[in-house]
Amino acid sequence: MPQLTFKTRTKFLIYMHPRDWYNAGDDAKILLSAAPASSEIFVFGRPGDDERLKRSLEESSSALLLFPDASAVSVEEFLDQKQGDITADISAPGVTAIVVIDGTWNNVKQMQKHFTKEVAPSVPHVKLMPTSLSVYARTQTRKDGISSVEAVALLLREFGESPVVCDELVRYITVNNEALRLTPPVADDGDEGETG
Repeated sequence: MPQLTFKTRTKFLIYMHPRDWYNAGDDAKILLSAAPASSEIFVFGRPGDDERLKRSLEESSSALLLFPDASAVSVEEFLDQKQGDITADISAPGVTAIVVIDGTWNNVKQMQKHFTKEVAPSVPHVKLMPTSLSVYARTQTRKDGISSVEAVALLLREFGESPVVCDELVRYITVNNEALRLTPPVADDGDEGETG
């Protein structure tokens, strides 16, 4: 999964449930390959990570939490409130931090409450309107459920990111899915060359 070149001035702050930290199938880690210079993982409950996340949010000119709760606004409403262009070189001033809560639906609801109360009460929540089914290998518990990376790709597309880059980001999920389906080789018992 080679690094992608994004035209949007965004950084990805992945707020990950501890169970997903060790999950090889977790898709949010794909962002570390796709955008290593502008992605960072924070583990929910790990000492110091809430403080690091707060600092990273403070360093951004604007931020959003990608989460479809009752207070969430549409992407269009967020962009109207922001009143700025987020398409330009990532090194330009004015980077928008996209916080992605990563975990199963039951886990992320608890994390969202903590994030909103303890980490960043003033960060707006943004919701998406997905129109396609998820390609993610993990079973979705919601009809409109999509993976973290699919959500990021949809958001970036609405921000004006290149459709080619967004499609490639989603393709990385299928690459990860295929890697998870591979059967590991059978261990060699040291009897090479013998038959029968």
